[in-house]
Amino acid sequence: MTTITLKIKDIKAVSYAMANKDIRYYLDGMLFEHNGIETRLVATDGHRIHLVRVENNTALVSEPVKYIIPRDFILQLIK
Repeated sequence: MTTITLKIKDIKAVSYAMANKDIRYYLDGMLFEHNGIETRLVATDGHRIHLVRVENNTALVSEPVKYIIPRDFILQLIK
């Protein structure tokens, strides 16, 4: 199992751009993407976009992974 560590301040910084109750499910969350070299957190509400890149992560991933983390989970996480 691979562990990827992110700072809560990075998640909080990107969370400001998440949409609130949008019909487009992919805007109601945060994209988590890891390609083995860097990790990206991306959120948008259709008008603005926030992105955080974390380079030199210690995790080694054989295949790139992408997940959309729901808004409700992110809000519980940053409390």
